[in-house]
Amino acid sequence: RDLHSFPTRRSSDLSAIQRSDCNADKPRRRNRMLAIGLAVLLGLAGAGKYTWDLRQERDAAVRAQQSEELSRRQADEIAGFLTDLFKVSDPGEMRGSTVTARELLDEGAQRVRRDLRGQPVVQARLLDTIGQVYFKLGLYGEARPLQEDALRLRRKPGGDPLDLSESLEHLAQLDQTQNRPEAEARYQEALRLRETELGRRHPEVAKLLSNLGIFYATRGEMTRAEGLFQEALEIREATLGPLHPDVAASLNNLGMARSAQGDNQQAKKMLLRGLRIRERALPPDHPDLAANLEALAVIDQHEHRVADAERLHRRALAIWEKVLGPDHPRTALILTNLAETLMMDKGKSGEAEALLRRAIRIRETALGFHHPQLALSLKAMADLCREKKHYAESEALYRRALAIYDAAYPPTHPDRRELCKAYALLLRATGRAEQAAAMEGEAKGA
Repeated sequence: RDLHSFPTRRSSDLSAIQRSDCNADKPRRRNRMLAIGLAVLLGLAGAGKYTWDLRQERDAAVRAQQSEELSRRQADEIAGFLTDLFKVSDPGEMRGSTVTARELLDEGAQRVRRDLRGQPVVQARLLDTIGQVYFKLGLYGEARPLQEDALRLRRKPGGDPLDLSESLEHLAQLDQTQNRPEAEARYQEALRLRETELGRRHPEVAKLLSNLGIFYATRGEMTRAEGLFQEALEIREATLGPLHPDVAASLNNLGMARSAQGDNQQAKKMLLRGLRIRERALPPDHPDLAANLEALAVIDQHEHRVADAERLHRRALAIWEKVLGPDHPRTALILTNLAETLMMDKGKSGEAEALLRRAIRIRETALGFHHPQLALSLKAMADLCREKKHYAESEALYRRALAIYDAAYPPTHPDRRELCKAYALLLRATGRAEQAAAMEGEAKGA
């Protein structure tokens, strides 16, 4: 968070103006007495203002010093806390036993709650940070209580609005991932706070616009999402420069929104531009690079460039498995996409089935049995079973996925429509033409 990008006018600016005025020609002798008289009058009139200005400058200096001391004290408290925490991994302290990163994280969460009760600002910061680490590891149950506690602490009177905005954003992301209804309101509140503090054209505001756009995209509101992605891109290009990795993130989001609306040509241009930025700025195994590769793979998949799509999916999958492990929800996404590509090749249906069953297990464990992301994998598995003429299993999977969508989405959601279209094919294949026609009507939104 860089507030120094938007400085207010300081007394030093006025001093510079005054110094430049001193270089003017000296007044002639006959005007000196007039000048002195005016100075006396102005001095008498401005004495009160001068005293007020001095007091204001003094108070501002005191506030700045107090803020600096508070920041230093908080930094010392965090450093001391982390030093004590990492003693648990010191071989001398542990006498030969080993501590995993997960154990260290769990220990840290416990100590933050216990040892920092009297330091709410520091406690909230560390609770939020540890909660974000759990979130990125796909440990959503562990992340939620920490992030909720951080939000509660940051809502107290006198707190920093930007800290509150950060907690709202992080909890909204978790709500979105777990398909909870609070997500939109939290995003909107976080955006209002951040825009009030920083202005609309700040990179941190662009970050929130981008995340809010992703939220609307998952709900199928692509036009709304695209507008937010476009605004975030414009802010980032203007403030960060055209080659910043955050610009690539906006290009990736905007490209996927264009693709979802059928404009694959423009989408691919944006994604390739974003990929070039990320390849120049990031290491070859960075997860953001994998996101670009996966987005391009999906377009190739939709346009039936099977070999290209498979190559990109596998490259993205290798990065995600290396960075987050084999059981992360993001890994399950790529497993599902790769399986759908392999289904286009009859000789690879066996591998596709294995990948889908793995993706379903991951999503059931990480997201629960009623999450829309799980429905995507169930639908892909139902399609594969239909192609193999395993009709009973296919129908059971379609019904299960449809129940998830009915609970989570409106009838017009694009994913639900695609599911209805596929289910109708099964109904026709099994001789139920009337039911198939009704399902096709749902697919069209009739």
